[in-house]
Amino acid sequence: MAAVDLQPAGEGHLAEKASMETQSIQKTPTSTESISSSMLTTDPQRLLIHALRPYRGSAGKVTAPNGDTRNAPPAASDPPEPAQGLPGLVFVIGAIERLQATREGRRRELAASLERVQQMLRAKARGQPLARGEAEDVVMVLAQACGTRSSAVAVVALDCVEKLVSFRYLDQITGAEPSYYEEVGARLVRVATGCFSEGAGEAVQVQVVKALFALVSSARLGVRGAAMLEAVRTAFGVFTAAGLGTQTIVEGTLTQMVHLVLARVATESDSDDEAVGDARARDAFALVRALCKLAMRDGADPRAVRTRCLALALVRVA
Repeated sequence: MAAVDLQPAGEGHLAEKASMETQSIQKTPTSTESISSSMLTTDPQRLLIHALRPYRGSAGKVTAPNGDTRNAPPAASDPPEPAQGLPGLVFVIGAIERLQATREGRRRELAASLERVQQMLRAKARGQPLARGEAEDVVMVLAQACGTRSSAVAVVALDCVEKLVSFRYLDQITGAEPSYYEEVGARLVRVATGCFSEGAGEAVQVQVVKALFALVSSARLGVRGAAMLEAVRTAFGVFTAAGLGTQTIVEGTLTQMVHLVLARVATESDSDDEAVGDARARDAFALVRALCKLAMRDGADPRAVRTRCLALALVRVA
């Protein structure tokens, strides 16, 4: 029988092996390469939105945290690193250009509105905020685009809404009083919810949820009251109509929404603004009451059961 050498390898051999393994690791792509370091250190809203997305695997698949794989739904790409001094503006302009390239965007009325908004945005100085009239034009053209009832147009328009809010480009509107920001937030919620129907494609469903989450998360736009409840109800509608993968995204999004609304109550209770604190408390009460009503809905069909289970889970979170 041949003798087996049990002596440890020499230092030279170990160094060569370590070098080869390091080169192999450097050549192997990792799932985190698509996440830039700036995303992990800048806007927390973008980080939350990114965290709610499923993990992307190879070959056009989406790999869920439990290891299941399915076909990837078409969705807008993650926003890259914003240009210095132009938070979100370059991405909004890009979304407007994609709208112009669609068949509906080339039609006379919408084409004129898109061209006017694009020229206005391009003329803005670096970091210069929108004026109130300019913000009105942006909101109106997005509502007009979503009104075409085209899925392709809706996906791009909703992506534009998310970028406007997530990059906080609507946080500083020249000549706007605080109540105007709430009005803009409520109008954008109506734009997003108007894009959803039970027959909407998965890409539209995902973008509706992403846009609503950005709006509810915005401290400046102050989405509250009826607009907040409309956002939650629409997210529930997406949950019941969507496939399993999208349901997972919606469930995480709704959980974050509930946390945000309740956290604001705790924050405002420590401030000196009693009126704001009372408004946030009313929001929290209205949200919990709406969740309780959803949890008590009758019906034995699978959709009704899923809705009740999710509502009960969110009441428990509250």
